[in-house]
Amino acid sequence: MDYKHGGNIHILENRAEIIDFSSNINPYGPPENFTKTIIKACHSIDKYPDPNYNDIRNKIAETYDISSEYIVVGNGGIQVIHNAIEFLDFKKALIVVPTFVEYEKALKRFNKKFDYYYLKEENNFDLEIDQLLSSDLSDIDLVIVCSPNNPTGNYVKKEDLVRLTNRLNELKINILLDEAFIDFLEDDVSMIDRVSDFSNLIITRSLTKFFAVPGLRLGFLVTRNNKLIDKINKYRESWSVNIFANSMLLELFENKKYIDRTQKYIVEEGNRLYNQLIRIHGLHVFKPSVNYILFKSQKDISWKMELLKYKILIRHCNNYVGLDEKFFRIAVKSKVDNSILIKKMNRVMEAFNE
Repeated sequence: MDYKHGGNIHILENRAEIIDFSSNINPYGPPENFTKTIIKACHSIDKYPDPNYNDIRNKIAETYDISSEYIVVGNGGIQVIHNAIEFLDFKKALIVVPTFVEYEKALKRFNKKFDYYYLKEENNFDLEIDQLLSSDLSDIDLVIVCSPNNPTGNYVKKEDLVRLTNRLNELKINILLDEAFIDFLEDDVSMIDRVSDFSNLIITRSLTKFFAVPGLRLGFLVTRNNKLIDKINKYRESWSVNIFANSMLLELFENKKYIDRTQKYIVEEGNRLYNQLIRIHGLHVFKPSVNYILFKSQKDISWKMELLKYKILIRHCNNYVGLDEKFFRIAVKSKVDNSILIKKMNRVMEAFNE
């Protein structure tokens, strides 16, 4: 398994000229007050951050109306995913695939057993709750679900997640629910307001994708599993969140106009890009819900290599379990960039049809 992430534009010599569709970041860029907040934080750089992160935990608690005791913050969503898998008591996990490779990477890192539950292409990679629950879960005590899922773009309806979590709770099975891209959705589908209802529910979130600050590394975990919270706080690395990320988090949730504008744009531009893609003969395009689109090439075309000739980088999905060389993912970017992408993809297809 290749655990490299798709947004590695740094390996390209001409990266300054590349339009990067491989990285799923808010096309609007960081909020307007970003620079001012970072400059202000420089005045505190000679001090250690609060090791308990009380101010940002309280801010998250206030934003989502949950207890701050349920919250662990970390150096990006990936760190809290690794924290959960390292310190949770379980024997074997079930990963719903295709999905983010970091879950398997963390499981292998900490010598945890795991198996795959394969979503079906003919069902557009939707997760059917009843089918999952009817599978053999006899030796499973952790199920890992990404919603909205990366790279398929599908999300699970909230009522289905409640039903799944409740049944898994009855079976004494934990569920790790990664909601890294959920802020891009206008609909209220997050399970974060149900954390207090389920002792088996662990939610991980990333703030860097929606707010376009991946270089800061900022994420958090929410659960009412006090044993897990205590172990993470006792044994994890100290000061994993730096003063810049700490200061930025206190400001992020105040950007209501930015949040609303982003969500509306992703719906409108995502649909426009999808409708342009489905007009390209030889592609099977999966309808998106968030800021990226999965497609399958029905022709023998190496889309990543062909588009690089036009200084466009997309994500090859051949290292996702359950996908192969024919699958690719693109991010929803600015209207100008998206139009350039469509123009160049049509040119590639025309060349192969000659």
